[in-house]
Amino acid sequence: MKILIAIEDEIFGEAIAHFVAAHAWPANSEMRLIHVMEPIHVNLLSGYPSELIHSVNEERQRAARSLLLKVGTEIAKKISGVQLKELVLEGHPKDIILDQASEWPADLIVLGSHGRSGMGQFLLGSVSLSIMSAAPCSLMVVKLPKAVAAVVPEQSGAELVKN
Repeated sequence: MKILIAIEDEIFGEAIAHFVAAHAWPANSEMRLIHVMEPIHVNLLSGYPSELIHSVNEERQRAARSLLLKVGTEIAKKISGVQLKELVLEGHPKDIILDQASEWPADLIVLGSHGRSGMGQFLLGSVSLSIMSAAPCSLMVVKLPKAVAAVVPEQSGAELVKN
């Protein structure tokens, strides 16, 4: 079985690692962990030197690789014999996840959901919802445990958006 696991951040990474590790997967399953970095819009950084922009991108890449390594290590500890591959990609998350799922091809996509609704979903978008409607395979959506989700809005700066 080919399982594409999209990791947004450390909080979702931990929740998804626990979720994946708690389930039985067919022997010889392959798991591809991906993190999609949104492109930095040029107009946001137009006044900054190119060296700074390059440095910011390198730091983002390093942090993303570290995140995937941490999640992959957690999964590998709990599931013996699983084949793991980590990829850091750049683009719009919905498009990259769907492209990866089609090109690989994945049998299952696992990703997280903030569970926003109403105006929060409209303003901030819903990657999981848009992937669900266009996925070429089955999809598992992992929601944060309630105790963690209660803290996340304060940490993410989205305190004005409540469910």
